Parts: sequence; structure tokens; C-alpha cells
Amino acid sequence: MKPGRRKSTLEYPATGPDGVQPTEKLSFGTEIVKESGRSKSGARTVSTFNDRMALFLVALVLIAPIPMGSNRPVPWMVWSFVLNLALIVQIVTLSRLDPKRPLRSAAHRPVFIAGVSFGLFALLQILPLGLFQSNGLIPETISLVPRATILGALRFASYGALFMLVLEVTTQATRIRRMAWTLFFGLVAHAVWAMVSLTLFGDQFFWGEKTAYIGAATGTFINRNSFATFMGMGQILGLCLTMERANRPHMRRPGRNSMASPDLLETVFLWMYLMLIALALLASQSRMGVFATFLGALVAFVVMRSKGTGNSARAVLQALGIGVLAVVATLVLFGRALIERSLFTVQNGETRVQLWRQTLGMIRERPWTGYGLDNFRAAFELFHRPPLSVSVTWEYAHSTYLTLWAEMGLIVGSLPLIAVMYITLRIVRVLRSRKNDYAISVAAAGIVVLGAFHSLVDFSLEMEANVFLFLTILGMGAAQLRRKRARSDGW
Repeated sequence: MKPGRRKSTLEYPATGPDGVQPTEKLSFGTEIVKESGRSKSGARTVSTFNDRMALFLVALVLIAPIPMGSNRPVPWMVWSFVLNLALIVQIVTLSRLDPKRPLRSAAHRPVFIAGVSFGLFALLQILPLGLFQSNGLIPETISLVPRATILGALRFASYGALFMLVLEVTTQATRIRRMAWTLFFGLVAHAVWAMVSLTLFGDQFFWGEKTAYIGAATGTFINRNSFATFMGMGQILGLCLTMERANRPHMRRPGRNSMASPDLLETVFLWMYLMLIALALLASQSRMGVFATFLGALVAFVVMRSKGTGNSARAVLQALGIGVLAVVATLVLFGRALIERSLFTVQNGETRVQLWRQTLGMIRERPWTGYGLDNFRAAFELFHRPPLSVSVTWEYAHSTYLTLWAEMGLIVGSLPLIAVMYITLRIVRVLRSRKNDYAISVAAAGIVVLGAFHSLVDFSLEMEANVFLFLTILGMGAAQLRRKRARSDGW
């Protein structure tokens, strides 16, 4: 101990309020505690700013689905402007408050390298390169509809800004939990609206009369499959948060689960909220949406139970038992609607196979350059042939993988998939090393499973509102917490 310095009675945590490594012990009195060159009051200012930015991001993610899932050019431009402006404010403010603070997103450089490469190639597609094609034509640009590609690039820029912002603010376990719980309750509100609009308001769309998917819950989305993915991510997130809360040490003490216990009432309400989301999901009548959510939730349940009990075999058996009960309950409650839709599965399957076959023909013609970001609809008309009905205009390939390869080529089109795989590996590393505060990481792994399977046969993750929620949960799950110990308050 240095001469003239009082010995502290309290050791500061492994890091400061926002993940900054302290250089001295915490002492009481008038002495200022230095943390990486900034005062304790400065650390609190940074933490407060990040708290507000986190609340802003969660609010944006919950508002984004309201204008038709943000699947329109105007929301794309608005969210791109708002998020990129927020990113500038975040970087400038933190550089002023704490010049020595490193960018947390720098730990995920491969993701941003892939994203920037994807965006730059989209801009390359709108340049008049005069490339020769196999049919002898000399197109002015790679993109068939350059304006659509520009809008697509703006939308993609908003994804990068959002993911970077999430990584920058998720430096505390308590802040991540607050974000996750707020997201969950917001998703419950979306589920409530979906069921109310379906049952009490005569199946009305948020902005007026529905013209498609009559009798199916769509919430604020136009497409039931996209809504099902949105609800599925909420189901997995809520399941992990509820299981984590049930595993808190004080929840397992004798007397905490009596009939009059506030903790028990809270648990009951949380499971009721999960049931509301499940009912909205089933009411969407999305076959793949329900199946993909089931797989993602199954993975999340097994990992949560394995981490909590240390018994993986028992967790798998419990998951199988719950899965059987869930299937039976689904058939009892919504069996007729799902069975009726399943009768058309073979016919729809044949149509999808024809669509995918002709899309593969598109990819073979331009395997490296693609036809331009957001150009699938225009490009597919050049290859649209019977037996696929020529009276139908196909806006999507009903497979996000094929859409990426058709629009951006095999190499660049695979970059988003590689980025998600990289983030998933980071999440797995987090799960292996972390003994607590792992619920959001498990939820992130679960929604990756959901998205990977649903994207095989649909385009739900091509809706901006769904991508926002997907990236936000992934960012929270991949966060690198610098604190050795975080307070587990459950909420």
C-alpha cells in the first residue's frame, strides 16, 4: 500500500460499470477513483448513456413491425437514417466521454468485414460496368433494377448499424437482462394484439382490411409466416428468461413457492405470457413457423436444463416428453386448421420445387455476379416457365438461401450466412465458458436454429422487422461481459 493512502474496505469489481478495467481500489471519502483515465462520475455518465441507447434500440425493434413488418421502402429509408444517425451519436459521445474506450464491436471484425463486403458489392452492381453475359447482351449494370438495389443497400446498412449499436451497449449483464425482458414483454403485447384483432375485431389488419391470410393471425405483418417467425423468436427468448429466473437460488429456497408467494404468482404470469405467444404462433397456421419454433425451443430447453442441472441425458428426456405434450395440445386446439392446411402440403410442395428448380437455373446463368440486390422479382420473370403458373408473379424464392445466391452470386451471397455462423460459434464459446447469465446466449442459439430451418422454405428473415429482432438477440447473446460477477436480479 502506498504511503498516505487509506486502505479500502471494499474491493472494486473486476470491471467498472461499463466493462472498463479499474486501475485502483475503491475507497470512501473525497478521493477520486480513476478508471482507465476517467473518473467514477464519468463512468456513470457512460453507463447512463448506454442505458438510454439500449432502451432506444429495444423500442425501435418493437415499433418496427407496426408498419407492415417494415417491409416497404419508406420504413427502410427511415430506419436506415435513424440507426446510422444513432451510431454516429454513440461513437461521438463515447469518444468524448471516454477517449480510451475501445469499440466493443471490434471483437467481431469478421462479421463487419463480411457486411461491408456485401454492401460494397451491392453498390458495384449498380455501376455501368458493361459486362458480357452468356446470351451475348451487354447490360448497362449488373443489377436489372438499380433503384431497387440502392434501397436494398440502405436496408442492409441499417442492419449493420443496429448490430454494431447492440454490441456497443451490451457490456453489462444487468443491462442485457433489462433489454431482454423489455423485448419479451413487448412481444407479448404484439401477440395480444394479434389475437384481439383476429377474434374481436373481425380479423382486421392493423392498417385496415386484410386481403390475404383471412382467418390466420398475422398481427401487424402481412404474411403469416413472417409473423410466426416473429412470435417464434419471442417464444424462445421468453422460455430461456423464465427458466433462468426459476433457477435463481432464492427461488428454490423453502417457502418461496407457497400459494401466496409473490414469486409463484410472477412465475404463473410468465408462463401465461408464454402461452399467449404460443397461441398467437399456432393461430398463424404457419406449418414451418410452428415446426421451426419447436426445434429452436427444444434446443434452448435442452441447453438451459443441461447448464442448470449438469445432466444432459435427463434434459433430453424431459424435452422429448414436453415435446409430445406440446404436439398433442396443438392437435387438440388447432388440429383442424393445421390438418386442413397439411392436405395442401403435397400440392404446395410441388409448386415450391418447381420454383426452386427455376431459381437454380437463374443462379447457373450468373453464378458470381447475381442479378442485383432486391432484384429477384424482376430477374425471375426472365426464367419463369410452366409448369409453374405464369399467372402468378413471384416476389420471393421462398428460400432465403436461394434468394441471396440469385441476387448476389454464390460467393458474396454466402457472406451473410458465414457471418451468422461466425456469431453462432462465438455464442457457443460464451455458453461453454459462462456459468451464469447465459439465458440470452441460449436464446440466441435457439433463434439461429429457428431461422436456419425456416429460411430453407420461406422468406421470413427477409422482412426487416424480423431481421432487427434476430440481430438484436444475436448481439445480446454474443456480448462479451468483462465483469467477473454480475448481480442476478432476474429482471
